[in-house]
Amino acid sequence: MNYFRELSIGRFLDLEYERAFRHFNLTADEITKRTSFAEDEEGNQTLMIDGEPAIIIHKPNINLANARAIQRIERLYEEKRNEN
Repeated sequence: MNYFRELSIGRFLDLEYERAFRHFNLTADEITKRTSFAEDEEGNQTLMIDGEPAIIIHKPNINLANARAIQRIERLYEEKRNEN
């Protein structure tokens, strides 16, 4: 069984959010105060932490012929860390 293939998109996104929250050391109380979501003109969603983009959740690319959807995520906080 391929773990990532069997992982539901909802659970996948939950794990990504949890990873970002841990990276920024957010407590459960801080999450609602320090985070928000923004959406761009293409339908991509961005998780904002302290007003800065942390994760971009791209609109799924759906291939009806193969009955597949590809979800792409960018962890901006990791990219910034790698630049330093």
